[in-house]
Amino acid sequence: MTLQKEQYIRSKHIRDAARGEDCTARGERCAWSPETTVFAHVNGLAFGKGVGIKSHDIGMFLCVACHEDYDRGRLDPESIIRALVLTQIRLIQRGVYRIAKGC
Repeated sequence: MTLQKEQYIRSKHIRDAARGEDCTARGERCAWSPETTVFAHVNGLAFGKGVGIKSHDIGMFLCVACHEDYDRGRLDPESIIRALVLTQIRLIQRGVYRIAKGC
């Protein structure tokens, strides 16, 4: 039996969608600065992240402060869930993600 190599979801369009967006985490130290918002990948080995490997292009729009807190494990779970959900909603609203008809 051979193991298939993971096919990572990669999309410059998804990553670039964070540019100019508000931070979706609104963490305790949130910078509230769209100029510093970037796409933050979901962390964790379960999502394909490893040494020198980014996880799938699934994540959230985070300002510099919230991104630092997330990477250091200081962003509370409620803020992480809010960020993930609000980011997915924005990606759908902007047409970056498309929902197939009939779904």
